Amino acid sequence: MTETPQSTERMDFRPWRKQETAAMLSICEQEEVMRYIDGPWSIERVRGFIEEEQARLVHEGVCRWAVWQKTDNKLMGFCGFVRREVGLEIGWRFDPLFWRQGYGYEAARHLVDWAFETRQADLIFAKMHVLNTASYLLAEKVGMERTARVRVAEYDDFRYELSRDAWNAGR
Repeated sequence: MTETPQSTERMDFRPWRKQETAAMLSICEQEEVMRYIDGPWSIERVRGFIEEEQARLVHEGVCRWAVWQKTDNKLMGFCGFVRREVGLEIGWRFDPLFWRQGYGYEAARHLVDWAFETRQADLIFAKMHVLNTASYLLAEKVGMERTARVRVAEYDDFRYELSRDAWNAGR
């Protein structure tokens, strides 16, 4: 079953549509956005991402949803999950126009609550480049704790986790 999370006061979470390719490319081709991931994306990579998320939603019931600003109906980026064997991996990516305004926190907090409230998983985790301070501070603000430093190719990632029990305790 696929269930899209409810909107927040400032944003909507929507399944991806192919016509959003150009808007997502305008985010993913920016060096500052992709600095800690794998470099700017091509149009083909963005198309593949959207197709992957569409299939993920159908087959797994979750995805990294398109996040839209309500006031201007503008694609802000994405926030959501990939279902893994150990739990849900959360990820986010936003256009710099929306950085440092609380949108990332609002989206991540909302989706963490949604995932635990709808019994999607007992564990939510995130991985991010060790130099990606904004992302790991966001993970901590959402209630996640750093559990590991993992070697990935030529760099390291931090792993953050939040269990259902810890989430319940923090409510």
